[in-house]
Amino acid sequence: MDTFDTACTTKVKMGGQYILGCHAMDGHKYVCMDDLMMDFKNKECVVYSFGIRDDWAFEDMMASFGCKVYAYDPTIETPTFKYPNMKFKK
Repeated sequence: MDTFDTACTTKVKMGGQYILGCHAMDGHKYVCMDDLMMDFKNKECVVYSFGIRDDWAFEDMMASFGCKVYAYDPTIETPTFKYPNMKFKK
């Protein structure tokens, strides 16, 4: 999975959890950093995330950078957030 081709010059894995039984990461997302730092600076970063379940690591990380995060998952109840820029819809 780490060897896919993309037009992105700098891609970074963010979020996820280490699954001890499998000795692997799960739930991480690849993020293109080419223009993202400028988006952080200009407060223009928006993230749409679908299928959260119980792993909010990526969404928390993006919200901590100042992104507006819109999370959707019909299988969970509305959680309490640490960041006011996170919104959830069941």
